[in-house]
Amino acid sequence: MRLYPPVSSLIVLLREAGHGGVDLDLTGGSRRSLATPAAGPTSVFIPGELLPLGCIGSRCGAACVQLMYNCRVMFNIWTLHRDPRYWEAPEEFRPARFLPDEAASHHPGAYFPFGLGPRRCVGWRFALEEGVLCLARIFQRFELRLDAERHTGPLDLRSSVTLAPPKGIWLKVHGREV
Repeated sequence: MRLYPPVSSLIVLLREAGHGGVDLDLTGGSRRSLATPAAGPTSVFIPGELLPLGCIGSRCGAACVQLMYNCRVMFNIWTLHRDPRYWEAPEEFRPARFLPDEAASHHPGAYFPFGLGPRRCVGWRFALEEGVLCLARIFQRFELRLDAERHTGPLDLRSSVTLAPPKGIWLKVHGREV
């Protein structure tokens, strides 16, 4: 889910609180709008460290980006999930990163395969549990190997709404002895 998020980018419409606003608090603090009195009624501040734009303002005491309400912001989930500022050895598959001790040290906005805030995928908990259970059942009974004859190198992936290989993923399936 970190290396190959199902949705590789997310577009969010910023609106004022009380007008269908989107909670974009990526700071790990209490749930609040990022609008600040200094921002005025038409803009919002987002921590610049999570945006590839870099810092273009710093009114909120940290590097922030000021954005106008009713604009769209695109978060590139693929890039953020592989950013060395947030992940040690970002290209490595290391599930232990998400054990409680190590997970507490990660920035709270650096991992969001199902979106953020109140508009996060309603089925995210179910999807995680279902995925673990299905994979456990499959791996108990079968051994799966990438078909080396059809795949010679890294997978070719295309991103539209979801991340997918255009020619599929070909596997060789071998039954396990029970």
